[in-house]
Amino acid sequence: MKRKTGGLLPIIIFMLLGSLTYLYPNYFKSTDASHNSTVNLEKAEVVKHVDGDTIYVKLSDGTQTKVRFIGINTPESTNETEPYGKESSDFTKNMLFGKTIYLEKDVSETDRYGRTLRYIWLTPPLEISESEIRNKMFNAILVLEGYAQATTYPPDVKYSKHFADFQKEAREDNKGLWGLQ
Repeated sequence: MKRKTGGLLPIIIFMLLGSLTYLYPNYFKSTDASHNSTVNLEKAEVVKHVDGDTIYVKLSDGTQTKVRFIGINTPESTNETEPYGKESSDFTKNMLFGKTIYLEKDVSETDRYGRTLRYIWLTPPLEISESEIRNKMFNAILVLEGYAQATTYPPDVKYSKHFADFQKEAREDNKGLWGLQ
């Protein structure tokens, strides 16, 4: 006697995927439906530049917010000027001002100054890999090019290992602020 299992397999797969989506909701969601991204992203337009690690963005609902980049720190260029501060600030302005970016939240919504904390993606990642982080995440690019130092403020540590590795690489290559004598 032949057993029919064809109808049961799709149900099992559906239940398994539903369980994974419930257990790992952030892994399967993206607010940019045109990409199969593995992170929650919010599309925004950069409307004002403050310095190397802070910008203002206009969100899809029309509101504006001040965004501080997570996991990095650039030299000061506003109230005081630190070495390589102007270069870092200019790089951020040239790369982001007037452009569409994608914001990723870690754990914290804001810092103690009320700034929205986010990772900045130039384009949505197809997957979370070192290559995607290295080439598409602006926070990482700032570190790789020597415009920023890796700076960790728990609990926002999702990419801190990558940033530390990228800083080591930039330092060994004497890039940006690491090349100052």
